[in-house]
Amino acid sequence: MNMLKEGWDVTNLYTIVPLRTSASDTLTEQTIGRGLRLPYGSRTGDEHIDRLTIVSHNKYAEIIKQANDPNSLVRKVYFIDPSLGGDVPQAQTTVEMPTVYDTATGDESFVGHVALALKGAVGATSPEETETAEQMEEVARFVAALSSKTTEELNKQVRTFDAISDERTLEIATTSVAHETMRQFPGLNLSEERLTSVVKTTMKACVQALTDSIIPIPRAVVLPFAKVKRGYHPFHLNTRNMNWRPTGDKLVGTELMEGGRTVSLDVSSAAKTHVDTPENGIVRHIIVRDNIEYGECADLLYSLIDELKEHLLTYLNEDDAEQVMREHQKGIAEMIYLQMNEHFYREETGYETVQMRPFSKIESGFGSKMAAEDIFDLHSNVPVGEVRSKVFGGFKKACHTLYKFDSNTERTLAIILENDGAVLRWMRPSPKQFNIYYDSASTKRYEPDFIVETDNRIYMVETKAAKDVDNEDVRAKAKAAREYCRAVTEWNADHNGKPWEYDVIPHDNVRLNFTFDGVVAASIEYDSSQMPL
Repeated sequence: MNMLKEGWDVTNLYTIVPLRTSASDTLTEQTIGRGLRLPYGSRTGDEHIDRLTIVSHNKYAEIIKQANDPNSLVRKVYFIDPSLGGDVPQAQTTVEMPTVYDTATGDESFVGHVALALKGAVGATSPEETETAEQMEEVARFVAALSSKTTEELNKQVRTFDAISDERTLEIATTSVAHETMRQFPGLNLSEERLTSVVKTTMKACVQALTDSIIPIPRAVVLPFAKVKRGYHPFHLNTRNMNWRPTGDKLVGTELMEGGRTVSLDVSSAAKTHVDTPENGIVRHIIVRDNIEYGECADLLYSLIDELKEHLLTYLNEDDAEQVMREHQKGIAEMIYLQMNEHFYREETGYETVQMRPFSKIESGFGSKMAAEDIFDLHSNVPVGEVRSKVFGGFKKACHTLYKFDSNTERTLAIILENDGAVLRWMRPSPKQFNIYYDSASTKRYEPDFIVETDNRIYMVETKAAKDVDNEDVRAKAKAAREYCRAVTEWNADHNGKPWEYDVIPHDNVRLNFTFDGVVAASIEYDSSQMPL
């Protein structure tokens, strides 16, 4: 057993029998790693030879689960070049993951069509004035690039996504691109009228490519803020225990001398002058409380006092009712205040959404892979533990040409989206696609796992391990994401767009035999009142 942890390099080892309990997880991983060594130095294709079988007690089940984690020691893979005489990790390379739109409008064939159209529009009068092929290609690249960029920037000018194809919008954009091209190439032997015709055709092609390849993601910035709204819900006063009666018109007292006599004074004939109403007196006793704002509560306070007076008038006359309200001001105020507290509310309006536009540019992404590895097809037979290290392509509905996945669950969901006829388009957003901040300092930006468009809705989807769905960080992200979806749904309702929905999906509910609707049906329902700011 000691030799197994000392770097004993034996490839023809087929059976390992530990005679004592493993002292640590690291030693267990090293033991499993020795068993994973391939007898022939590479996979043979025979699953019996290429497979490691572990037979032991239940403790090993936990180790195997950890070993399937891409960050586990067992999953560390190094490619060795024998000519270098040592363990040299294979170099990694960074791969750009362009959007389908950028690929379509930046493709050589697209530039070639623009160049061909320009050549056909040239009005040469002499050999000296005829542009060379290189010049035409340079102009074509400029027109194609500027038209592509201008199309994406139409979100600053239109109010709905559909409006980018309006003739008036295209006319303005075309004129702008044509003028800039003439400015950049002043010696171009091409009339502005003919150039404008070519640019218009190019712009239409870009608009069509954009319409066909992107999900219209409204541009919005979601920011948290600490505004708190509080107050009292309207209610009816409970007067069941409010049955006072006036104390009468005589004042009774006792003389302080020894054996002092009791005397009474009839005050019925005394002048009664009051500087304020009994209602105002009761209110003064209530508004001295720290959580009572007179300006916000005045209507409620006086309505409750009116209900009290109506109750008193059911068994007293007007004068007696007023006398009761004066004599018991403080007690009445206390009882009303206690009932108000039963109807107190505090609302934290935690997010605001600003800078709305009908759609935004789909941002490209980047990912790393082994330099010697090819791009894998989405449906390739890749071991679960290796999915995270691969770059995948072969998509038909995605908004990018390449993607990386953080887990096999994400790749499985991508396959579901590709296979589901109800899904129009989907994407794995780049880290800078959304401006959704979920912490009070506005420093943590949320990055959704998937955006999915169907005929009648757009979904923002997050996949999580079942044990993590109630994590406070996950809940904070969910609250911010739902605010974004709420805001853009309201915006789209007035701008001919689709509603948005946010869903957190447990990993266990993402299965190849599910439809996308089936996956969404298993989403987590959060109580918004318990979600953090």
